[in-house]
Amino acid sequence: MDVTSYLLGKQSSGGGGGGGSDLDWSVIGYSGAPQSIVEGYNYAVEIMNNWDNTQTDLSNKFANDTALFVMPLVDTSNATSTFQMFYQCEYLSDLPLLNISESTNMSGMFYGCKKLKTIPKIDTSSVTNIKNIFNGCTRLENIPLLNTSNISGNSSFQSIVSGCPNLTNTSLDNILQMCINATKYNGIKTLARLGFSVNDYSVEKIQSLPHYQDFINAGWTIGY
Repeated sequence: MDVTSYLLGKQSSGGGGGGGSDLDWSVIGYSGAPQSIVEGYNYAVEIMNNWDNTQTDLSNKFANDTALFVMPLVDTSNATSTFQMFYQCEYLSDLPLLNISESTNMSGMFYGCKKLKTIPKIDTSSVTNIKNIFNGCTRLENIPLLNTSNISGNSSFQSIVSGCPNLTNTSLDNILQMCINATKYNGIKTLARLGFSVNDYSVEKIQSLPHYQDFINAGWTIGY
């Protein structure tokens, strides 16, 4: 049950204290109520109230946490690793703009987050590894143009969008630009390596994207 349905139910029944109508979503960093159940809100408040903003290692912080529906806006500015931070959080549907500008390892950060549709414009200027970052995000539609200038190694870009069949053309073109900008990456330079499948994204679709020729000029190919 989402927040809207919950609120309508509370209003029609005259429910009072603790009801959805009393929830202030701005407390956890949102300007409006995301489509998540009220228990998700309460859990997010609990996370915020007990958050340690000195943490540097957020690896597996919420891995396999099925209670996490909405992530609050907490201070993550000291985090140097967000490896598998939200691994298999299959009910996570809403994210604020977390400050993870110091994180160098985002491998598997959102692996298996099946309800996420949009990724905010997170600062990835320090990251060197984003392997599997969106792997298995089956409903994901929107990926912003992320900074890949420090991606390095030969497997640090692998399978980033495996199992993501619903990306918009804008997101696909953003990924082409991410490939172009990953000048330190020395692995296999194909979209297939990144997790693209011909069953999801045809050669013709990719060739029609605005930055396709720049992508080819940078030494990349589709790979299938």
